[in-house]
Amino acid sequence: MIITCPKCSYVRQLQDTAAINQCPKCHIDYRVYAHFQKESEKEQKQPMSYQVINSKVNHSLSVDDVMTGMAYLFIAVSVIILLMAIF
Repeated sequence: MIITCPKCSYVRQLQDTAAINQCPKCHIDYRVYAHFQKESEKEQKQPMSYQVINSKVNHSLSVDDVMTGMAYLFIAVSVIILLMAIF
């Protein structure tokens, strides 16, 4: 059986001592190379597409958002002070 490397096109000789699944010239594993070739072909066939859903960003905050943030901040500071008093 004649084995030709898919990467460098080296034709395997009878006197080659490399493993049967490895190219003696460029040292790639035939199965691994074939796997990554299939993966790259899939990526080339299915180009990624992006869709812009909403390009406007609303940077305004409501009063409820501010009050909720302040409440979380108050709780966090209270916990820190409590832990400092304990230790």
